[in-house]
Amino acid sequence: EYLDLVRMADFAERLPGQMSGGQQQRVALARALISRPKVLLLDEPLSALDLRLRQHMRTELRAIQRRVGITFIYITHDQGEALTMSDRVAVMNHGVVEQVGDGHAIYDRPATPFVASFVGENNGVTGRVARLADGLAEIETPLGLLKGRDGGGLEIGAPATLFVRPERLRPEAEGVRARVTASAFEGHLTHVQLEAAEGHKLVMSLGRDLGAHLLTPGAEIAVSYPPADAVALPQARA
Repeated sequence: EYLDLVRMADFAERLPGQMSGGQQQRVALARALISRPKVLLLDEPLSALDLRLRQHMRTELRAIQRRVGITFIYITHDQGEALTMSDRVAVMNHGVVEQVGDGHAIYDRPATPFVASFVGENNGVTGRVARLADGLAEIETPLGLLKGRDGGGLEIGAPATLFVRPERLRPEAEGVRARVTASAFEGHLTHVQLEAAEGHKLVMSLGRDLGAHLLTPGAEIAVSYPPADAVALPQARA
């Protein structure tokens, strides 16, 4: 029954040395599940597999978990793996849980500067809180007055960091002035490296239809973002 569950019934007579790494992982999972534990701990179970097999096993593990209904605690340093597979993600910093939430909350609504900077790539600009109103914060920074969602705990005049994801930045007629220093084509996205005032580094990720190929090194541009797509957090909570 459990070999069927992990799709290994056809390999029941094989010795361990006759199986691939992915097949061995499936057998290990069947052995762990057969006693019907209340909780199953998986400590980086896919780290030794190649990328394609790892991606396939993610889907398999998620489907198996739903079928057996056992809680899986899944430890990983692969953030894509954590966001893809989990119903709830716990982000830990030096043994302390900084935030628990689903993947969307962790990525889009980080509770602390550590979570904002650790999970995925983020542009962080530090300054002081100039204004708080209507759920938004205005932060006076070396790049000018920047707006973002009030992430909580902010005080007028206190240091804060505004975070905006690279995929939220867009070239605009007005905004933060910056110079293109490099770009990296990654198929569906092009990651554009920028240098703004005082040597501040920014990254902007653009889809193929947004003219990234026109942004050659040395180009002077302005970038902007919707304020609701950025978040301001108190620096003291880092």
